[in-house]
Amino acid sequence: GINKTDQGIPYFSSAWVTKQSFLYDFIRLYFSALEEKNSKALFALLHQQQNLDLNSYEQAIQSRVSGLLAYYDEFTAMQLRSYRIVELMPGNARVVQPNLPYGSGSRTVSFRESNSVISVNERIPQSLDLSDTEVFLNDDFSFRLESITRRLSSSTSLAKLGIPLDIRLINNEDDLDPEDINQGREVNFRVSWPGIQIDAFGSFDAEALNFDGIIKQIDLFYTDYKTGSGLSVGDPINHLYIRYPFARENDYLIRGEHEGIDLTLGVQVESDRIARLTILSEQAPQP
Repeated sequence: GINKTDQGIPYFSSAWVTKQSFLYDFIRLYFSALEEKNSKALFALLHQQQNLDLNSYEQAIQSRVSGLLAYYDEFTAMQLRSYRIVELMPGNARVVQPNLPYGSGSRTVSFRESNSVISVNERIPQSLDLSDTEVFLNDDFSFRLESITRRLSSSTSLAKLGIPLDIRLINNEDDLDPEDINQGREVNFRVSWPGIQIDAFGSFDAEALNFDGIIKQIDLFYTDYKTGSGLSVGDPINHLYIRYPFARENDYLIRGEHEGIDLTLGVQVESDRIARLTILSEQAPQP
């Protein structure tokens, strides 16, 4: 960064200046492309790294470009031009947009550079597609977390998934007597099969392999299971970004709502692949 001449006068190294101007130029080109609604320029700016699966990588970028243009369509040229770079240092920059549509405060866009690859952090809301609250096993429909089919029942699931590995009580704060549970008292319980675990609120009898309740959460761990849109554990992360281009900025939590029920798709990522999928219903009854 800052060096000193033989006379002790501080100056910036050429490498530091080059790094800063690279980031600054990128920011200017980025907002200019948004203002001009230039999808080709945006695609070229965001397409910066070699990717093993080039096809899905480019689809993910195209999806992001479309999402950016849709979001910024609400902005006037003046609003887009009024951004301020409030922080610029090697590898990082923060830009504040003080004039938003409908006069709704300000927002921050951040830029990060590493090995000449720049990533842009855009907190743009993502809306959950309800097909991703459906679960398929080997292309056969199994469960859905909205509408009338939100029930987990031994009468239907045993035929599809076989004998569970485990059926157990969860969140047992009241230290319920096992006898009470087996006599049909409504509780939170979890049923686990290879690759899938389902939390529900209802009644169960573990020994008799009987259970029935409203599904609250589904966790998927194996590749045999897919959501309605085709997302599966083991998929490259770009498959998620094609569907939800701003998933990373939303902490991999995609939210939606159906008939008053809040629904969330949570994605756990490891080594640029989907490691776990969680589908959560926020308004299933609590005991």
